[in-house]
Amino acid sequence: MGGHAFVGDQVQAIVTDDYVAIEGIRSSKGDLIQIILPSNKVGTYTWKNSNENAENFILAYALEIGGDAFASISEEDAALFEIQGYTDTAIVKITDVDKDKKTISGTFQFTGFRELSNK
Repeated sequence: MGGHAFVGDQVQAIVTDDYVAIEGIRSSKGDLIQIILPSNKVGTYTWKNSNENAENFILAYALEIGGDAFASISEEDAALFEIQGYTDTAIVKITDVDKDKKTISGTFQFTGFRELSNK
């Protein structure tokens, strides 16, 4: 995170015709990342080009399992929630989908917003 590679040692992915869901847990730090994309194709995904399928575009990072996550939201949603100074930086680039090896390759980045719960 913060420009460094996130390498999860527990990884799960679900790939359908309508979306891809990837979750990785890094046991050494206890943190996790979740990425959901509105397609299973090579390409670049942003809030602007995924707006029609916003429920299938999720980028989230949590410092601990079950903790309050930092989530990417569109600038329009940030304005709706009255979040000051938020800039959307979400971009996921899928460079390869290898069905034989069952791998998905690419990069991602996002600025996360976190609403803390009253625990």
